[in-house]
Amino acid sequence: ADLAAPIKSFRLFALEQAIREGNTTDLLQALEARKEIEDDEECRLLLHHAFGVVQSRCAPRSGDTPDQAAPTDAGEAFPSWNDREKMAFLSRLSPPTLRAHAAQAPAWFEREANPLIAALIIRAFLAVWPTDHLSRLQAGLRSPSFSLRLVSLEALARRAPELLAQDLPHLLVHEDIGLRSLAIRGLAAIDAPEAVRFVEHMLFSTQPSEKHG
Repeated sequence: ADLAAPIKSFRLFALEQAIREGNTTDLLQALEARKEIEDDEECRLLLHHAFGVVQSRCAPRSGDTPDQAAPTDAGEAFPSWNDREKMAFLSRLSPPTLRAHAAQAPAWFEREANPLIAALIIRAFLAVWPTDHLSRLQAGLRSPSFSLRLVSLEALARRAPELLAQDLPHLLVHEDIGLRSLAIRGLAAIDAPEAVRFVEHMLFSTQPSEKHG
């Protein structure tokens, strides 16, 4: 259902989950149907990758394909791979591989020119991102890419909400409900009473757009 949600953040979250876990023909059909009507560029790009990943899980193909050929030992090679190889690697990381490459993830993120892949790097390594490099994610909060802003906000709200202070004022009034909800979560971790006051203000506001949060 979230694939068809009018709220962009909901569709992005659904596509990311499909990349991480999707393995059913029903989901594959839903992704294929969505490809015909999705009109957002970022969602279309992620949708194309999600379809390929789920398709490979539902019906593994013999022989090497770009996705299957992506190396599992990234090391220093990751920045030199093409986009499909990077996406393939990030979509199939096991917990041991995540831990093994966690120290390299911040450098991969900073060197990445494609904001969609930069967002996938954060998503993949969110739980194990080195604490002393979390401040690097602040740059993602100001990216033109909505996907990158969204995952950077989620990561900092969960791991280092104090780093959100400078950006919260504009994030708390963003038109996308999903992004605004993450901003409220970050505010609650910094100042719970202020978060309650903010939510109360929205609930009693005469502006319909504020009530939707």
